[in-house]
Amino acid sequence: MPVLIKTIQKIYNFKDDLYKFKEIIKPPIYDLYKGQKVFIRTATLYYVGRVHKVRGRELYLTEASWVAYTGRFSEVMTSGNFEEVESYPKDLIVIVNTDFIVDKIEVYFDLPKDE
Repeated sequence: MPVLIKTIQKIYNFKDDLYKFKEIIKPPIYDLYKGQKVFIRTATLYYVGRVHKVRGRELYLTEASWVAYTGRFSEVMTSGNFEEVESYPKDLIVIVNTDFIVDKIEVYFDLPKDE
């Protein structure tokens, strides 16, 4: 029985060390995007906004809009003139699960406002 207790203690100590290690190591790719204006394409929806932060599997967007229809994709990526877009309320933060992101494009046009 004491061997089992020692084994269980080792497992718990390892898990504690692992959690501490995960706090030190952050996903470096997404941290580079902080403050960038981005177009996010998920499996089913499109978003445009400014990256506020990334925590775990969640990407936080401010100044965000849901893009219902882009129009000609190559043209909209240079102009920012989406055919149909709906802005979220000004101070709302939109959280996108990074597991469902198909691609992310840094954009240089002004983010859409209320339309």
